[in-house]
Amino acid sequence: MVVRKYILRMFLTLVSLCVLAAAITALTPVVFTAEATGSRTTGFPLYSWGDNRGGRLGLGHTTNMNTPQRVGDAENWVMASSADPGGSFAVNTEGHLYSWGPGGVQRGLGPGGAATQRSVPTRVMIPDNDWVHVASFASGVAALTRSGHLYTWGSNADGRLGRAVNAANPDHTPGRVGTATNWVYVAVGGNMLAINSEGHLYSWGLNANGQLGRPVTGAGSVPGSVPGRVGTASNWVMASCAGSVSAAINSDGYVYSWGNSAGGRLGRPFTGAGSVPNNVPGRVHGVSNAIDVVVTNNATAVVTADGRIYTWGDNSNGQLGRLITGAGSVPNNVPGRVGTASNWLSVMGGREHFVAINSDSAIYAWGRNDSGQLGIGNFDMSRSVPTPIGHIEGVAGAARGGGVHSLALLERFIPLPAEDEKFLIKRLQKPEGTPVPELSFTFTFERYKFDDIEEQYDALPEIPDRIISLNATNPSNTAGGITTITGEVDVLEDIVFDRVGVFSYIVREVLGSSSTTHPSSVIYSVAEYELRVYVVQPVGQDFRVEAVTVTPRIIDTGDQTVGVVTEYFTFTNVYARRTTDTSGALFVSKTVTGEFAALDTALFDFDIVLTATALCPPDTIFAGRILDIDGLQIGDVNFPSGISVHIQLLHGQRLVFDELIIGTSFVATERASAVFWASVELIVNGEVISVPANPFPDMELSTDTHLIGESRNSAAFTNHHQFTPPTGLIAGEIPYALIGLSVVILIVLIICRTNRSKRIYKEALL
Repeated sequence: MVVRKYILRMFLTLVSLCVLAAAITALTPVVFTAEATGSRTTGFPLYSWGDNRGGRLGLGHTTNMNTPQRVGDAENWVMASSADPGGSFAVNTEGHLYSWGPGGVQRGLGPGGAATQRSVPTRVMIPDNDWVHVASFASGVAALTRSGHLYTWGSNADGRLGRAVNAANPDHTPGRVGTATNWVYVAVGGNMLAINSEGHLYSWGLNANGQLGRPVTGAGSVPGSVPGRVGTASNWVMASCAGSVSAAINSDGYVYSWGNSAGGRLGRPFTGAGSVPNNVPGRVHGVSNAIDVVVTNNATAVVTADGRIYTWGDNSNGQLGRLITGAGSVPNNVPGRVGTASNWLSVMGGREHFVAINSDSAIYAWGRNDSGQLGIGNFDMSRSVPTPIGHIEGVAGAARGGGVHSLALLERFIPLPAEDEKFLIKRLQKPEGTPVPELSFTFTFERYKFDDIEEQYDALPEIPDRIISLNATNPSNTAGGITTITGEVDVLEDIVFDRVGVFSYIVREVLGSSSTTHPSSVIYSVAEYELRVYVVQPVGQDFRVEAVTVTPRIIDTGDQTVGVVTEYFTFTNVYARRTTDTSGALFVSKTVTGEFAALDTALFDFDIVLTATALCPPDTIFAGRILDIDGLQIGDVNFPSGISVHIQLLHGQRLVFDELIIGTSFVATERASAVFWASVELIVNGEVISVPANPFPDMELSTDTHLIGESRNSAAFTNHHQFTPPTGLIAGEIPYALIGLSVVILIVLIICRTNRSKRIYKEALL
């Protein structure tokens, strides 16, 4: 009997202490933390195309490429230069210089690296990490450092390196030219040109055709093997040179040329009244406000501040990009305008081709194409007019230098489709598992420009509205929880062009769909494009469409930016089907059954996570309402997508979401609680979730992940109370009621122990 009483007292003591500890623990708060994210580096990816002998494209192989290809995965390039046969050179944001292509001293890799070709960018280690500018031509290279030092390496024919070449200063490693620390620009051809911070122009190297622009022998002259100042002007800002021609721009925007005058390469007369000899800088008339100049082997191109391009020189492969004979033409020996466009930004030149970039995010090329150096997708005939290559994003510029390959720094290159593709693509994205709607989308075509002249828009044939219908019969694919339905239409079907030129249209999607078979909402892309159709008429043939380009138009509407696209001529809309139950989309409720005195004060803790579908923006916020037992709203809570939110519910209260996108996922978790004993029951969307018997203090209970369906969705948490303490002991909040219960039990134990002590004392007296 004594043993049984002792065991009972010990049991009650442990229960009292556990209940007391649980009650105190229930009052402890919870703390959450957040993490920060990083940001992207600056610079641009590098693209290359054309002749790939010796691996000069940097792609890891030696196959010629006729469209732009990404060079590695680096996206921090800031400067590049190409040369034939020298290869390629580039500088990144860290000040590192890289070279690749055929083996030779121009690699700058020292005696061990000179003999081996490199088909991927290889770092030039001297002087390490201070480079900001590089220029190259043939097998000669020059580069500038951030500290204003000038280095050269490669072939020293005719003193082109401008410095001593010996065992201490070899030609296969960058060697410093002089001691000046104020160089700001350098160009390389058969000779080299450099400009310092004072605006003085210097030249050195080959002078067979007067391309140094200064005397190299006689009193007061400076030998051609070292830098010598060209004239007395001090306002030069840019220069360029190639095999035998030099050119430069001054701060007034005037262009000067000197060197070999054969084939009209100087763009000016060099004999006769008022002319300047070819061996000194002479102004090129007919072009002003120049901001960019590029000299190739035998032709020159200039970009002006008003967005025009002018060319002069040899045109044997169409590299001037314009007519030089016939009505309205300009001879090749003076500057002539390329087309009528006024939105050119920059130009680069190869041996017999040019590549130019305009403000419409388009890249063009013209001239020789036998190695794919134009990047237009083939290796055939030369092009005598600017021909589109593709679309670009975030252009940093094209490579300087010369050769039969091309380099360009672009955020992203978007290739053109094949020439016979004129399809407008409509893509509709919807959450996976929802019905496919029946929708029709209409597109309009506004006549915009003819040959870039808005006033001549009426020369364009009208293109009727095009309609694309989407339904369950259209091609579709599913990935990442998104189903994409696709349709297309040939926008130029049955359109007849009656003249040569560039026909520009503005393409828009009409807001609103013509029909739908399911309750839904469509979020429109509202993108706009400029459709440019290039029409030619080869000799003896009919007019034909040679190329089609599509340029996205970014429009600021004040409260949003529209027209952002990712692919060629594609309108992408989001189809969002929403829940239809008018009483609400999702309910999370709490119920307690059985005799439990604290129904009005016992708060139950829940963690709720709602995650938007992949079609919704990552910053989506869901609005929830808390209703009391009578259905009256007593609060509201915002739920950021994918973030767990803690709420508390009393018996009979509900968390309600009025409308949700079908496919949204939710997880509702009731936290474990040690404030009373109960069994639990969970019902999700009307289905009873199997829950193990719970003879212990309440345990954590979760719905796991469920997707929002079309009608009402619910998660009902129910506790069945099984333990009723003596009447009057539970009043107010549960923790305090339990503390009172534990105190009562301890008092009972003390009384029992006192009575036992008295009995033992009486027995001792007897």
